[in-house]
Amino acid sequence: MSFPSTDALTAGPLVHVGDDLTLQLLGLEVEATGEEVYQVSFRPTPDAAFRDGQLRHGGGTSWGLLEGGATDPTTLSLGTPDEVFTLALGHEALLPKAVARSAPHWPSSLHSTLARRRVSGSGTIAFDGGWFLSKLTTSTLERPLLLPDGAARLGLSGLVRASEVVAAAATAGGGRDDGLVQMLLGALACESGVDTGHEWGGEGRLIGESTWGDLAQVGADIAEGCLAARGTGPLRVVFEPDEPMGLGFGPRVPTPAVAMGHEPGEGESVGAGAEVGEVEPDGAAEDAGVRPGMVVTEWSSSQRADASLPLAFEDFLDAIDEERDAGQRLVLTFDTAAPLTHLYAVEMPAASALAALAVSAGGLPAIGSDAGVGASFDGLCGLELLWREPTPRLFLGASGSVTCAHVDICPQLQVAHGLVGTKVLGVASQQATPRLSAEHAGDAGGAGSAIDEGAAHVPMDRPLSPRQARLLEDPEVTLVLLQEGDLAVFDSGALHFASNGAEGLAGALYHGVITRPVVPRLRRAAASAGGSHAPSDDAYGEHLFAADLLRVVDERMASRAAGSS
Repeated sequence: MSFPSTDALTAGPLVHVGDDLTLQLLGLEVEATGEEVYQVSFRPTPDAAFRDGQLRHGGGTSWGLLEGGATDPTTLSLGTPDEVFTLALGHEALLPKAVARSAPHWPSSLHSTLARRRVSGSGTIAFDGGWFLSKLTTSTLERPLLLPDGAARLGLSGLVRASEVVAAAATAGGGRDDGLVQMLLGALACESGVDTGHEWGGEGRLIGESTWGDLAQVGADIAEGCLAARGTGPLRVVFEPDEPMGLGFGPRVPTPAVAMGHEPGEGESVGAGAEVGEVEPDGAAEDAGVRPGMVVTEWSSSQRADASLPLAFEDFLDAIDEERDAGQRLVLTFDTAAPLTHLYAVEMPAASALAALAVSAGGLPAIGSDAGVGASFDGLCGLELLWREPTPRLFLGASGSVTCAHVDICPQLQVAHGLVGTKVLGVASQQATPRLSAEHAGDAGGAGSAIDEGAAHVPMDRPLSPRQARLLEDPEVTLVLLQEGDLAVFDSGALHFASNGAEGLAGALYHGVITRPVVPRLRRAAASAGGSHAPSDDAYGEHLFAADLLRVVDERMASRAAGSS
């Protein structure tokens, strides 16, 4: 196979040892045990051809260079492991303060590992653009592959523009939960009034976390979700003494035990504050505009039910019962904003959403039709790339936002590009995926759902529950640190999750690809699905299905085989 010349890609750094030996650092294989093996090219003399080899640390500044299947290494003095990694990156490697700010409650051991090597667990780190493309197109990628500074190393200038757009829009929006909604609504408003060349009607989904710790989707799409998250201001409702209210309440903030599903002991409170749990159809509450999830902020125009005050849920119920029993009108004021925090806008069509954000952020330069990655990957990988997702997806999350642990219904190589902020991707090994799925994946919410009921998620901005800590620190889970400009590839058929840093907005662009080595995995998924779905021009409508994608991939492989014969 052939890839673009090193004029189009950033080559791995050259290390000159003595007068004759030259090493080129290509990539680093990191084992779960902590063992590190560098993949290199080397030439023993200036006029010799480069050969493939490996570097293994021998202690201190000593390293052993092995060629091919040789067993006797050549001993070299190159520096400490941290010094060699810094040399491979081309800049300072350590990020202890940045990682600690992003995940202040995670174990310090993970801070150290992610700061030193960008991965924790079994993973591969590439330093050479061509070597990365070779791994991408020829390997089954049983473990995640990280390309630090990937946008620059592959010459993906469109991603640089995308990062500038997201950063500018984030600055305008404030980067917090409210700021994310403001930013997205502003982009939607610009889309409706300015011709960007890409129409965005709010496609995508907005998810958030309830006080019970569950993830929930807000609205049917981004547009509807943002309106629901913002709300329409206070809603004041008067209930007559003899009028059935037609609604039920639950605690706004449950106690930790209740949130974990435990029954409270005798005399113990279930929580503080009150929010609407159920609204009866055609009842007084529904007619007045009350909806599930609304929070009670005041009653009878004088008493506050806000959860920030020390008001037990039981005291709230007793107080409204007293007023009703006394034959008084009951006046309740509701907060109409959806009671979710850590909002995360996911699966937005990248080109159209970025174009709208660019206009709302002050008319920044236009974004290409594939957000700067689709055609670029076609050119970089050539015929080795059997299929790529035609519409890259943009993900933007407030600090501490998450996606739950899940396995995609259609396995593919998922390529993640960091645009802004800090994100950690957690990916289980194929071998451990059944075990970890049984404990952490929950019940799927439907084909392509971003929320599996009961699934675990691992936030970066608050203390972890025992279950979250078990998933985070499982020896079969690799953590990958993704920052602006970085690129990571992982198998979406393995259990995986994403966590956004605590310090502010995090954004990434995702797109799926299929290469020949992962076709057998796709074939197994199609067979186990036990059926197919209505095909579409690009192999999926709203979501990918293995049988449909396999049909497209098989046709392309047959066509290319016929063309080469």
